[in-house]
Amino acid sequence: MAHDTAFVIFTGLAVIALLLPLPIQLRARNVSTVLNIVWLLLGNIIFFIDAIIWWDNTNNVAPVWCDIVTKVISALPTALSCCSLSINRRLALIASPRSANMSQSYKRKTFVIDLSLILGCPLLVMVMTYIVQPHRFNISEGSGCEPIVWPCLAAIFLVYIWPIVIALASAVYGAIAIRFFLSRRLQLQSLLKSSQSGLDSGHYFRLMTLASADYVLALPLGVFYLVENSLNLQAWVSWSYVHANFSRVDVYPASSYLVSAEATVLHLLPRWICPLLAFVFFLFFGVGDEAVAEYGRWIFKAAKLLRIPIQPKQSLPIHAPKLGSMVAPLERGAWKELESITGDFDSNAVTMEIVSEGVSHNGVAVSVTVERRAM
Repeated sequence: MAHDTAFVIFTGLAVIALLLPLPIQLRARNVSTVLNIVWLLLGNIIFFIDAIIWWDNTNNVAPVWCDIVTKVISALPTALSCCSLSINRRLALIASPRSANMSQSYKRKTFVIDLSLILGCPLLVMVMTYIVQPHRFNISEGSGCEPIVWPCLAAIFLVYIWPIVIALASAVYGAIAIRFFLSRRLQLQSLLKSSQSGLDSGHYFRLMTLASADYVLALPLGVFYLVENSLNLQAWVSWSYVHANFSRVDVYPASSYLVSAEATVLHLLPRWICPLLAFVFFLFFGVGDEAVAEYGRWIFKAAKLLRIPIQPKQSLPIHAPKLGSMVAPLERGAWKELESITGDFDSNAVTMEIVSEGVSHNGVAVSVTVERRAM
C-alpha cells in the first residue's frame, strides 16, 4: 500500500493556489509568469490525478492518459527552468540602461523569444526523450504513470543535462538583474516606468526572488539526478535493441521502491517540486494588496449572484497631496483647483479641493481643503 495522503492534499491545494493569482497575471500580459503558472498547473494536476487513480493499485486503466502525461512529466524540469530564465532575462533587460530606448518591434521580438523558449525547449525534450525511451511507460503504486529513460550516455545529453544548462543561464541573468537592482535602486522606479513594462519596484523584486527560487531548487536537484543516473550507464547497442518490445508497460508495487529511506526520497522527491514551487509563487503573488482586492471583488460578485446582502465598506480617500509637491491624480476622482475663494486668505496661499467620486453608494462626495500659508 502506498497511501500518500499528504501529497494528494498538497497538490490539490497547489492547483487552487495557482488559479487564484492567474487572472491578475493574465491582465499583466507577462508571458513568462503566465506560462510558469501553466506548467506548474499541468504538473500538479497530473500528480494529483495520478495519485488518486493509482492510490493502491498498478492497473493500466488509462494507457492514453499515461502516454500523454509521461511526456509532460519528462519535460517539466526543462520547462520550469525555461520560465526562470525568461523571467530573469526580462528583468535584466528592463533594468539595463538601454531599456528606455526599446522599440515596439524589439518588445515583440522579445515576446516571441520568450514564447519560443518556454514552449519550444520542453517540446524538443519530449521529442528527444522518445529516442532513449525503451518502452511506453511505468506504473508505480501510489504514484501512477512515470516516464522511463534508457540509462545511457545519450540520455545524459538528450534529457538530463538541459535543466542544468538552462538553470545556469538563468542564474547568470539573475545575477545581472540583482546587480542592476542593487546598483541602480534609486533610479529603478523611473527605469521601470520608462520601459513601459507595467512593473513597479515591488513587483520587480518579487519576480526576481521567484525566478531565483526556481533555479536555486532546480540546479542542485538537476545535478543530483544527473549524477545518480550516470552511475550505472548501459551501452546504446542499436535503435531496435533499445526499442524492442516497446509497447510493454512495467508495473511496480509500492514494496518494490519503498524499500529504504534513500529509495523513497529518490522516487518521491521530484514529484514534490511542483507543489513546492506553486506555494512559493502564491506567497509572492497571491497575498499582495492587488490580489486581496481581486479576491474581494470575486466574493462581492458571488454574493450578488447568490443574493446575499453585503454592505460595502465605506472609507475616505487615502490619497492626499504633500505640501510643496506635485499633485498626483486620484484613482477614483481628480484634483480640481477652486475657481473662487471666499474668506480671509493670504496671497501665497494655495487652496485645492479633492472631489472623489463613488465613495459610497448614496452619492456622497468628500472634499478636502489643503492650505499652505507663507510664514
